[in-house]
Order: sequence, then structure tokens, then C-alpha cells
Amino acid sequence: MKTKNKLLLFFFAFAFSTQVSAINVSLTHSHFQSEQGSYVEVYVRIAGNSIEYKLMEDSLSQASVLGLILIKKDDEIISIDKFNMEGPVGKSRNDFWGKRTYKLDPGIYKMEYTFSDEFDAQNTINEQRTIKVDEKDTQGVYSSDIMLLAKVEAEADLPFGKYGLKFEPLAYDIVTPESESLIFNWELYGLKSIGEELFVSMTVYDGFSGEFGKKLLQKHKPLKDANMQVVMEDISIMDLSSGQYHLTLEVYNRERKQIHYREKNFAMVQPVSDVRLSATFDKEFENSFVGIMTEEEVEYSLRALNSQLQGNMVETLNSALASGDLEAKKYLLYSYWSKVTPDQPGKAHDAYMKVIRAVDDEFGSHFGHGFETDRGHLFMKYGRPNDMIKVVDEVNAPPYEIWIYYDFPTTQQSNVKFLFYNPSLSGDDFILLHSNCTAELQNKQWEQVLYEDAVSEKLGNTIDGVQMQDNFNRKARRYFNDN
Repeated sequence: MKTKNKLLLFFFAFAFSTQVSAINVSLTHSHFQSEQGSYVEVYVRIAGNSIEYKLMEDSLSQASVLGLILIKKDDEIISIDKFNMEGPVGKSRNDFWGKRTYKLDPGIYKMEYTFSDEFDAQNTINEQRTIKVDEKDTQGVYSSDIMLLAKVEAEADLPFGKYGLKFEPLAYDIVTPESESLIFNWELYGLKSIGEELFVSMTVYDGFSGEFGKKLLQKHKPLKDANMQVVMEDISIMDLSSGQYHLTLEVYNRERKQIHYREKNFAMVQPVSDVRLSATFDKEFENSFVGIMTEEEVEYSLRALNSQLQGNMVETLNSALASGDLEAKKYLLYSYWSKVTPDQPGKAHDAYMKVIRAVDDEFGSHFGHGFETDRGHLFMKYGRPNDMIKVVDEVNAPPYEIWIYYDFPTTQQSNVKFLFYNPSLSGDDFILLHSNCTAELQNKQWEQVLYEDAVSEKLGNTIDGVQMQDNFNRKARRYFNDN
């Protein structure tokens, strides 16, 4: 259990750090055989939220990454591959993929790779790994690497295709909460040379390769009498908790003699399973305040916690809400308030919910609960502002509000301001446009967005401009900059 906890902490620390500092690149490789010889496919995923975007026309933007892959054998450079990966043009920051293919003879290689954000030269990673390409066994069975996949569908908008299927490689070999199965692809060659009936055993063990792990899951299937067979399978992992595992694939005959064998390490982050398993061993939970709560009440209380959670707990909350597992939801709610107030978690929960209902009434809209709106969320996160400016009748601007906090211990700032606006003009549908808080949204073009109807009065071009022409009736900039 200690190993699993360390892994979970490492994963979330890694995921968080890559989002706020370095370019986030997942590189997956697998070697295969063809009639023309052996080759290695390299799949690259760029996390859209880890790089800069170039603003284009019509408020669209695009990212671009420069890649360099060197393949060496005994310190001799075998291949130099320089390429550019461009993300899709759009308004959102989505992940994007690329594939590189290298024809390599059997042997052991070192692959060194560098990826750089074209619009932020300092945002660069340099890493390396070892690649092994096996000899072709002309007298027996041999195989490709085991390739782990996140999704496989016959007809889907997925990045890659093979065997008439579309697929997405599993980033970092980490199974994430939205996955219900471990999906893998394995190519087997030379089956016909054996001349007898063969089977494949697929087994998941606890721990990485080399550890004496417990057998957890297993399935079997017969193999075809063919020169090459694709083993594209999935194994349900819903009952596994977060931790380290390895998958073994074994080809054997009717006498259970092993003909061929491969294994692959993977990790899992499954917070709902973790919560459910914890509930099983917590006796106080059974008689706690959540016992008489309905599922609707539990979900409402959990959603109300969103502004109070940080890091991996946000992911755990979202996974629990999406799971449909009532016991896991109840235990998550109980465990949170037990940590906040161990002696009286029920009273602490009830007191908090009184505040939540008041916030719900004040900021509620037809788009959701009041505490889930931008204003309600920040109110619960930082408290009531010291001052509030409301503007509802300014020319060329929708209604907007500026909240002011004189002292802001969260970021050790003073005179922190948040600007909310209502572009839809629909009831209380205010959204956060800009703030000077270092931990929240900052939009350097906020003024041009707020006054977008005054097109002729924008300063600078439509892509890089940040301010409007000043006039007596245009007050937002003065309000925001007033100390």
C-alpha cells in the first residue's frame, strides 16, 4: 500500500507541475515486423494546456511544437528526425498527436528526443530512452512490443488507425479514472511454424515487473493458425485501486508449455476505487451523518465542496460524482468533514451547508447552482469582498462587476480585484473575465472583450490589441486600476 500511495502522490505532483511549468509530452513507442523488415512507431501527444498559443483571426489560436528525435547505436547516430507539430486551430486548448516511423534492424538503440514550444523558447524538454528491436525468429514465435491504448473504436475521431480501427495510445502508460478497461495491442508472428494449437494467457499482476506480485486478473483465448495475428484485447480493471501493475502475455500449447512471453508495466489512478476500499475498513463511517442522506443530498453536498479542494482531491471528487457509486460518494463526504472536524463532522457539514444555501440563493442562475457560478465559487473560496462595484448601464458594455479584496492572504497580495461580466445579458449569468490575482484567470485583452461592440475604438490590431480608446463614459479601466 505504501508503494501505491507513493505512486499516486507522484502522478498528481507530476501532472500538476507539467501544467504550470514545462511542456507536457507523452511519448509511446512500439516495434513491429513487416515483410520489409522491423520498424518502430513513435506516438507523441502534446498536452494543450502546457504550451503557448498564437492568436489568429476571429479569436482563434494555434500551438506549434518543434521536435527533434535522434536514434543512436553504440554512440553512432543512425537517424536524425526534425519535425514540426501544429495543434488544431480553435478557441480551446486541446491535446494533439503526431506519429513518426523508423526502420531499424534488430539491436539495442538509444533514442534522444527534444520538444520545444515554438512560441516560448524556454519551454523545452530533453529526454532519452532505450529501444530494443528483437531478432526475427524464423523457427518459432516472436512478437511486437505490447502497446497500451486509451481508446479503440471502429469509427471515431481518434488520432491513429490500424487494422481498420481507430485508436489512441495510453499516455504515460497510466490508466486514468475515465477508463474502465486496460486495452492493449500485440502482434504475434510465426504462429504457423509451430504446427500445433496455441493459446494466449493475459494476466495482470500487482507491482511492476520483477516484483513478486499477486495474480489479480486473467483471461485466455485461442490463437489462429496464421503467420501473423493481432491480439487486440481489453481487461476490466474496475475493481483495481491506484497503484503499480504489470501485464503478462504468454503463448502456450495444450500441454501448458510456454512458447513465447512478454510483459508490460503500467500504473493506475482510480480514486473512486480507493475511496470505496477505504470505506470498507472504516467502522465509524457506517454510523456517521451521511447514513441517512439521500443520493441527491450527498451529490449536492459534494459539489458544494469544489471550491475548498485542491490538487488530486478535485480529480477524486469529479470521479466520484461521475461513478454512480453511492457508497464512495458518501465516504468521500464523510472523510472530508472528519478531517476538518474529527469530533463533530456532522455539525461542521451542516454549518457549511447553511452558507452554501445562502450563496446558492444569491448567485443562482438557470445555468446551475449559485456556488457553481464563477461569482459563487470565488465567494466560497475567498470570502465576501471588501468592496463591490456594479455597473449595469455603461454604453457598449454588458453589465459587469468588480470585486475588491484589500488584503489577500492566499497569494500574499493586496488590493486584489476580480472582474465579472454578463455577455449573454441573461439574468445573473456573470462569468469571470479578468483578475489581478496570481492564482486565478488573467486576461490581458479583457478590456477589448468587455467593449467588443465598440469595434472602431479598439487600439492596436485585432490580434494583439489590449486596450480601448479612453473616454469619459468608459469606466472599467479606471475602476480596475484605481488603487
